[in-house]
Amino acid sequence: MLTEAFQHLFQHVNIDHFKEYPFETLTALEFAGPLATLDFQFSDPQFQDIFDSLIFKIVTRMASDPSSLWKLGNMYIIRLWNHNQEKPYTLAEGYQIFDQMYREKKFPGENN
Repeated sequence: MLTEAFQHLFQHVNIDHFKEYPFETLTALEFAGPLATLDFQFSDPQFQDIFDSLIFKIVTRMASDPSSLWKLGNMYIIRLWNHNQEKPYTLAEGYQIFDQMYREKKFPGENN
């Protein structure tokens, strides 16, 4: 079910924009209800593993260059960072922070 949903969603995504602003792109996909569900489900480590595996498979099929897989890894690290915050952001409220971290390759408050 997730595979079909994401394949459908990614057919409507501007890949170049996604490569620069992946979290904004996901937020703008007009599926607010499912986003709230995903935020809840991400508290389940087994769901996170299934979700990450699925996204990896989809991006691997869609990616024309290996750097896309490294970018996916960066997104995963940002999600892990967020999950370990005292009060984690939802995707809807944190996408700008996540995209900034993604582009700058550093966490908020980090000096380098």
